[in-house]
Amino acid sequence: MLPSKEERIQDAANRVFLQYGYKRVTMNEIAEAVGISRPALYLSFGSKEEVFRALLERNLGRALGKIREGMERLPSPKEKLRFAFDVWAVQTFDLIRRSPEAKELYDSGFEFARDTMEGGYAAFESLLVPQLPPTAGLTPEVLAKILSAAVRGFKQIAHDGNELGALIDDFLKLVTDER
Repeated sequence: MLPSKEERIQDAANRVFLQYGYKRVTMNEIAEAVGISRPALYLSFGSKEEVFRALLERNLGRALGKIREGMERLPSPKEKLRFAFDVWAVQTFDLIRRSPEAKELYDSGFEFARDTMEGGYAAFESLLVPQLPPTAGLTPEVLAKILSAAVRGFKQIAHDGNELGALIDDFLKLVTDER
């Protein structure tokens, strides 16, 4: 099946945003990357923010789908949690650290699409909940939020994806029965 016009626009916008960052990209550049006129682009998306939000929603949905599928194949809660964090945080960490454009895109998500980013995190945390036992009087929902927030903080201090993964592994030991 051929991709829809909106999917082609999102694919092109993804390439352009990764190359130049969010702030430097214009609707004209997105239209040129798709091979359509700017007025034709505006028929699908009213602004660069709308393109970005749609692309972000698509990418978050894909990541969440990959996590769901991968978790189904793994036997233990700790393996499922580690896989979820690998997809959600570790796989993109080195790219974001190396590329000012990728970092700007991540930051722009919170600047221009905060509700989309927060919704993505909430959906991610809901995938963690079934794998978490109540610990230290905390519900699995609270633990999922703490884990998610901690990994955001780990990204600030880790030097690379390997160190981020090790921090996540150590933290998971605190909240799972599998040591």
